[in-house]
Amino acid sequence: MKSKCLLSFLLLFSYSFLYADSPVWKVSKGDDYLYIGGTIHLLGKSDYPLPSGFEQAYAQAQKVVFETDIAKVNSLEFAQQLLGHVMYPPGTDLTKVLKADTFKALKEHFQSRGMPIEAMLNFKIGMIIVTLSTIELQRLGVAGEGVDKFYNNRSLIDKKTIGYLESPAQQIIYIADMGKGMEDKVIEHTLRDLKTLPKVLKSLKFAWRKGDNKKLQEIGIEPFKQDYPAVYHSLLVRRNNAWLGQIESMVGSDEIELVLVGALHLVGDDGILKLLTDRGYHIEKL
Repeated sequence: MKSKCLLSFLLLFSYSFLYADSPVWKVSKGDDYLYIGGTIHLLGKSDYPLPSGFEQAYAQAQKVVFETDIAKVNSLEFAQQLLGHVMYPPGTDLTKVLKADTFKALKEHFQSRGMPIEAMLNFKIGMIIVTLSTIELQRLGVAGEGVDKFYNNRSLIDKKTIGYLESPAQQIIYIADMGKGMEDKVIEHTLRDLKTLPKVLKSLKFAWRKGDNKKLQEIGIEPFKQDYPAVYHSLLVRRNNAWLGQIESMVGSDEIELVLVGALHLVGDDGILKLLTDRGYHIEKL
């Protein structure tokens, strides 16, 4: 697994000029249209203001559609439900799931970050990946409000209609199943990827701001698809296809929507933009 793959797990993830490229597109068929933007879920203060295309689309949108209900995902109820799915049953923990060498490396990494491995012993690999990633992003100052939360808060203040493509319960399942059956490989490569995260994250964000889907495909899609085909299919292909019908229905609705999804969902042959193009929709970058 190349160092770029960790970023795919994060996404599965400062300056702005008026007419600069941006990761926002207008999707149309005849006179009907909506806007769709690729987001990064966690950002730092230096990443604001966001690319101008977001504001152009948001100003025209009457409804903003997110991957899931952000308020519920940040609730105590969601946290309790998540814990019920991302912990191993009694009698099973990381020492029994991982090889001794892999567990030792993971333990040493957590210790280097001031966290005892005992606090994580009972968590499944998906939750370990999320925790490792969050710790590193916090160290890099990139674990603050992302595009989705920013516009969720704006939409509430502006009293725009809010919609969702999937339920929080579905997101729990994706986290719980992440890395299942390839636990050692995922942990070994994730620990290796963390060492180059600062450099790769900089490249990813630069490509994202420009809406450079070719570069995003190179950084996030190709290594992800090659090294983790099952996870790639679960986190991206399956969800993209599940969302496609909903997005098509929105194009023909009476409202103008702004759909916000993780940037990698829009990229590559399995990406939403390609799927829509294949169905006869016109795609125009803002």
